[in-house]
Amino acid sequence: MAEIIECPNCYEHRDGRYCQACGQNDRDYRRSLPPMLSALLKEAFELDGRLIKSLQLLFTKPGALSLEFSANRRANYISPIRFYLFASILFFFALSLSTNIDSELSLELRDRHGTTPATEGTDADALKAYLDEERRAKVDRILADQDSLARSIVLDWSANMQQAQADGYVPSAVDTILIHSGIDAL
Repeated sequence: MAEIIECPNCYEHRDGRYCQACGQNDRDYRRSLPPMLSALLKEAFELDGRLIKSLQLLFTKPGALSLEFSANRRANYISPIRFYLFASILFFFALSLSTNIDSELSLELRDRHGTTPATEGTDADALKAYLDEERRAKVDRILADQDSLARSIVLDWSANMQQAQADGYVPSAVDTILIHSGIDAL
């Protein structure tokens, strides 16, 4: 005797994969974490011949891949989401191998304002004038670390503040709040 299946959505009798009353399918989405992670990794990183076909078409005939997808011929090519994930991961991996952002940015900020160890002690005074005691202490701790990116940022902000003061600029209340928020973020 056949089992009577009730639709969990509308509670009507369902024959087959889809409910005749509401159209909901019978797929059970309750899964444990390991199979879900496995499916995610498989979808994101599984490389097959479709990737090579997609790349070949993308580089030899740039608009043809879009036309193939628009014509509903998708089985021979990698899905756009998978291709985007693959390209993003590849890009960030290559970027991480080729740069050291912290030290390069720190050196760039130091070189831009010509700060040297002899003048750095007074450079943050322009910024400290607008800080409360707690944030001044934090700036002092940041300045004590000679090779940190935060130190270079503080010195850059202070040099900009000195230049603005020399030009006659007086920070508004909003500017002071932004300065405090920036120090808090470091």
